[in-house]
Amino acid sequence: MLEITIALPFLLVAVVGASDFGRGVHRAIELQGAAHAAARFASQSVEETANPDGIAQAAFAALSLNDAYTYEGEHEDEQASEVRAPVKSYAAGDVGVNVLRYCKCLNGTEIECEAGDCGQGAPPSRVYVKVTVERPFQTLISYPGVPREIMLARETHVRGR
Repeated sequence: MLEITIALPFLLVAVVGASDFGRGVHRAIELQGAAHAAARFASQSVEETANPDGIAQAAFAALSLNDAYTYEGEHEDEQASEVRAPVKSYAAGDVGVNVLRYCKCLNGTEIECEAGDCGQGAPPSRVYVKVTVERPFQTLISYPGVPREIMLARETHVRGR
């Protein structure tokens, strides 16, 4: 009986820890699926890459948050070059979706999507979209050295066709 009394707390922490780990992995997989759904929408055509509302709607639909999202505004990308457009942000509950459209020449130089030019005789630029889906994850119990709430984020880049 004494052995059970000593082992039971450790066993319970191990079971809850495994449960938290599984929940976290499941949440990350859901977010990756939403980012891929948004990227699939954006990759349909170059015109769809200029439709951040539709891209965000595809991400929210993949998370079954169809009609609840709102436009949160624009902000600069932390890795932005001077020619990138601002990131468009959307939110639904605790889920955030950020959509960034950018263009590159075949040599890798970033240019403005609307007015950029790759040079005389150069082929047209390629249009890309970066979609980031993020959502907080909270563990069931507090663990020493592990934050109770962790922001999970998944990112996908896609080229418009």
